[in-house]
Amino acid sequence: MVNTVDGNRQLEGSLHYDPAAYWCPRCWRFTIDCQHLVQPLETRLVRVDDWLIRAVRYDRERKILEVNLHAAGTYQHFGVSLELALKLVRSPAAGKVYQDTISGNFPFKRVRSSAFSVS
Repeated sequence: MVNTVDGNRQLEGSLHYDPAAYWCPRCWRFTIDCQHLVQPLETRLVRVDDWLIRAVRYDRERKILEVNLHAAGTYQHFGVSLELALKLVRSPAAGKVYQDTISGNFPFKRVRSSAFSVS
């Protein structure tokens, strides 16, 4: 039997228990910040009231949609049209629109963990 006090002390610095850590498929390891992460957009942050999405940003010039998910981090999707970005923000079911039309259909990269400060 393991003493839970000692067990908690041993796991204290483990990346596996850090909510900001994730598995980077390119580095092939758990990490918080790696060279494969992209810088966040500096455009206006639009909050979304949805079960899946917390907030979004959009860069019109480069057609990049940045989506902050409640549980899975922040991602930039490339080549997303303005019309599709507006459809996502205006929809009462933004999570469904995201899953059906954006996620899996556009190339994406993960954004650095300090990108959003949404409360």
